[in-house]
Amino acid sequence: MIKAVIFDCFGVLVGRGFDDTYSYAGGDPEADREFIHDILAQASRGLISQIDFREAIAAKLNISLEDWNKAVAACEQVNEELIAQIKRIKPHYKTAILSNVNSGVLQRKIQPEILDKYFDVIVESAEVGFMKPDTQIYLHTAEQLGVRADECIFIDDNRWFVEAATSVGMHGIVYENFAQMKRELTEVLSNKS
Repeated sequence: MIKAVIFDCFGVLVGRGFDDTYSYAGGDPEADREFIHDILAQASRGLISQIDFREAIAAKLNISLEDWNKAVAACEQVNEELIAQIKRIKPHYKTAILSNVNSGVLQRKIQPEILDKYFDVIVESAEVGFMKPDTQIYLHTAEQLGVRADECIFIDDNRWFVEAATSVGMHGIVYENFAQMKRELTEVLSNKS
């Protein structure tokens, strides 16, 4: 029986993924893959501050911090369709956000009233010391929700992260777009409830 639904943040709840934002700002995510992997890992583990993270990216792109911040703002809009879907399922299921981010990022990206009203648990990788796809983070999130892993659905736009979640028993949905996710979520909930 499904008791909880866990959502990734960037690329699912909030706008585009990092690569799209990087491209929007003039970068080439494929050419800079090693830099992106390293800087995201440092930030997601809490090894560097959010400002150091942003400054490093702006420097790599040879743009001002202000221009990077504008690119982020343009690309990171809350997925209102998904928030409406969460409002519909929230009375029946526990909900969580699980994201590879620096401490406090989610509180700056998503309105506090949305976080407080629609999510029982928020797990930021920098706060817990491990990040997706480390299986510990999925088990930690389920534990925080007070449910078993096999009672959770995990939704992420990264296939590897979904595969890691399913390896601990969670049901997984790879987010491609809202309509596809809604269809798959409805199917899993109707079959596993």
